[in-house]
Amino acid sequence: VQMNTVRGGTGAKGPVCVSNTVFQPGESVVFQVEVYDATTGGRVTADEIQQRGIKVTISLDGGKTIAAEYSAHPPSAPAASQTHFWTGAWEIAADASTGIYNYTVTVTDNNGHKDAYTPIGQNVGLNQLTVAKPQS
Repeated sequence: VQMNTVRGGTGAKGPVCVSNTVFQPGESVVFQVEVYDATTGGRVTADEIQQRGIKVTISLDGGKTIAAEYSAHPPSAPAASQTHFWTGAWEIAADASTGIYNYTVTVTDNNGHKDAYTPIGQNVGLNQLTVAKPQS
């Protein structure tokens, strides 16, 4: 799995769709996830996703769970210009607690295979997702 977080359009207080790890209450965090086959090392294709029944879920501290969807990006671009990956969004409540949030991405399939991934560095104290006080 490769993953990234970007600012979504909802409540954006900065550039959207740009890699980012610091957000403010009221904004949207969009998780972008690419899934790779453990045997071949290649990206899992749309056909393989359907055949295997692959699902991607993002779990945040505090019990928040987000089901990701596999789709084309950018959605309005010509097919030749698109890339496909999983996305899931977290709308940060206006009264959300500030601080560091850890998260895990879980990939499951119809055969009961389940793997969980955390961002590199998260388990050694490097922040991967921070909700900061709004700037004045």
